[in-house]
Amino acid sequence: TNHADDPLGQLDNEWNAALIEYTDGTTQVIKGKGAGCWPTSESVLADLLELRRELVRSVPKGVSPYVDSI
Repeated sequence: TNHADDPLGQLDNEWNAALIEYTDGTTQVIKGKGAGCWPTSESVLADLLELRRELVRSVPKGVSPYVDSI
């Protein structure tokens, strides 16, 4: 892909973008500065741990939250 023609290929350093393609064929690019590698990783890990806490809280007492279907 030619970076000059690709809106995601034109990003530098800490910039992030999302390319949204609608069902009618139109597209929208949303860009913004990111926090960087470590702050982003920390946030993702925190979100995953919170999801796990919610899962454990939602399982009835006496039932293991560690099952194959989860």
